Amino acid sequence: MKASIFSTERYFYLLAYIFATLIFISLFSSTALAAVQCDFERDLEFGMEGEDIKCLQKYLNDSGFKVAETGVGSPGHETIEFKTLTKAAVEAWQADRGISPTSGYFGQLSRAKYYSEKVASLEDVLAEVTAAAGGASKPAGVVAGVSTTVSPDDTKDNTKEKEAKHYILDAMKMMTDAADQIDEEEADEDDLEYAKRKLDDAREDLFDSIEAYFDEEWEDTMDFADEAFENAEESFEEAGGEDEADEADEAIDDAKEAIEEAEDEIDDADDRDEDVDEAEDLLDEAIDLLDEAKVAYKDEDYDEALELAEEALDLAEEAVDAIGREEDEADEAIKDAKNDIKKAQKKIDLAEDEGDDVDKANDLLDEARDLLDEAEEAYEDEDYDEALDLAEEAMDMVDEALDEI
Repeated sequence: MKASIFSTERYFYLLAYIFATLIFISLFSSTALAAVQCDFERDLEFGMEGEDIKCLQKYLNDSGFKVAETGVGSPGHETIEFKTLTKAAVEAWQADRGISPTSGYFGQLSRAKYYSEKVASLEDVLAEVTAAAGGASKPAGVVAGVSTTVSPDDTKDNTKEKEAKHYILDAMKMMTDAADQIDEEEADEDDLEYAKRKLDDAREDLFDSIEAYFDEEWEDTMDFADEAFENAEESFEEAGGEDEADEADEAIDDAKEAIEEAEDEIDDADDRDEDVDEAEDLLDEAIDLLDEAKVAYKDEDYDEALELAEEALDLAEEAVDAIGREEDEADEAIKDAKNDIKKAQKKIDLAEDEGDDVDKANDLLDEARDLLDEAEEAYEDEDYDEALDLAEEAMDMVDEALDEI
């Protein structure tokens, strides 16, 4: 049975949200979690109704993707109906979040993105809580208006508590990554089943860790959280996940292969006397990016290495697409210029028949013809970039000629 990508995300988000809320309570904080919190248990689409749709509208409005500026659907006037305005707001949110396709259908991918962002934002929430409380889990005692002195033991406990929080957060994030990887179903059935069992183990460890946290047993908190992280990491790997170093290394290999293939195709095109100038420029950029990716990998900056390698691969593919492109563009521009000149001459002749002064227009059109002749000569000399520029100048001159009648 296929694991639900949204249910695992929702599980960890709710757990994280409870954890954050309890910390707020323990801090006696007067602030509340301001962001809209929704629990989406179904896919949402045009024509549906329900309180979850009203919550979705509130979330979209709160996130800057307003359903409407005023009236129905606007902030404070959300409805339970999923109609055209809601669909448009969802599409805008999906485009901003990189969800494809941007269909306005709030399905599994959209819900997974919603919950994963909530988990990712937890660390910021906790940081705000810690800052609001001066870095302590409980406010300093006050007796008759005089603050009590914090003992060295209290300071040590505060440091341990902060460390324990980060252990829990790291475990949660690793568990979310593992859940996402399981939902990809890239591994075989046996490995996926084992990955799910390890994720269940991680859940139990995490609950034990949170329980220890509220008992102020910091060492136990970190030990259980560390076990949760290790179990989740094993789950992630069994489900086919790769660590950052492996992912970056694979991306570098893919980029290198794409560059080599592009070099072969460009060489073959050059042998056929096709225009390869733009392709060669793009390939040079790809090679430079690949070199930068290798340096980043060596420096153990795997995120940067991955990003650079992916950009290098994209440029290598674009280089292949650019073979002969300037030649085609120049040829098309010359044809367009010829056609524009022909049409312009007819309009000028018609204006002259009607008694208009067309001397200036004819002079400009002659200049356009001269530019076109130069463009054709450049094209014959295989200077396609120059040919394209001259043809475009000729068309601009035609426009000026027509402005004179």
